[in-house]
Amino acid sequence: MGFRLDVRPTLEAGGEPFQAIMAAAKEVKPGERLVLEVLFEPVPLYRVLAKQGFLAWCEKVGERHYRAHFYRQEVGEGRKGERDHAAPSPRRTGRTSRPRSSLRRTSSLLCP
Repeated sequence: MGFRLDVRPTLEAGGEPFQAIMAAAKEVKPGERLVLEVLFEPVPLYRVLAKQGFLAWCEKVGERHYRAHFYRQEVGEGRKGERDHAAPSPRRTGRTSRPRSSLRRTSSLLCP
């Protein structure tokens, strides 16, 4: 799996969880995931973590509860011309979207 981090309490208290998220992301090995429990779709993180080799997808769990998945690709995964089978499929609940290889282009489609 990797790491699961619930930053909702930090956000609700007016805090900034960016450093904690980056510290957790640093520990995620290729083939593992960082799962964040957040209050909103973390669009700014898509580009930041994509530069570190992560693919992302997101689920809307509740009114103010999103679960964002960041999968660190194995070395050589996601090269141009390859099909994107790197990230494990999230549970099919009807509220999830498929992993995206181009986060910038599809970020508005990740969470409803």
